Amino acid sequence: MKELIVILSAATMLVGVLFADASLTVDPVSDSDFKVISSDGTSLWLLDDIDSALAKFHLTSEGIWEHPSNPRLNAFEYSNNDIGLVIYRVWETISVITLKSNAFHLNRGVRVGDSAETIYEKFPEGEILLIRGGLLLIYSSGSEGYYRPSITFEIRDGIIAKITLRSPYD
Repeated sequence: MKELIVILSAATMLVGVLFADASLTVDPVSDSDFKVISSDGTSLWLLDDIDSALAKFHLTSEGIWEHPSNPRLNAFEYSNNDIGLVIYRVWETISVITLKSNAFHLNRGVRVGDSAETIYEKFPEGEILLIRGGLLLIYSSGSEGYYRPSITFEIRDGIIAKITLRSPYD
């Protein structure tokens, strides 16, 4: 129990140090935040049609994630060195976008390789979770009732290592 309190205290202090001088004048996460833009200006949205994405980017099929009890929830993964996409059989639209390099950025300009302070400058405070070797900052859109897409920033050594945009599938 004592170790958990120490970890939570350290995480709280780290957030205070990382984001001490930032102000919260940024709008909350909205639908426009679920757009990614490549370095050549090509855009991609969460819930875009997969055929459109495959035509825009050179992606390789990485296989199928089979759902144990509902084949309609089988997921197909496509990726390259810069981006990964997941679609569920039942929807045929992009349900997950993972940015793996700085070749893409979010609509607010945040990209992999930026400092953690960049997130706080562009987004309001999010939910913070500790992971092995780093932090996760999670932002959810609450404006759409039950539909709550999210953006997750994986931070390692104060730098954004991965950005994941996710649409709930239930």
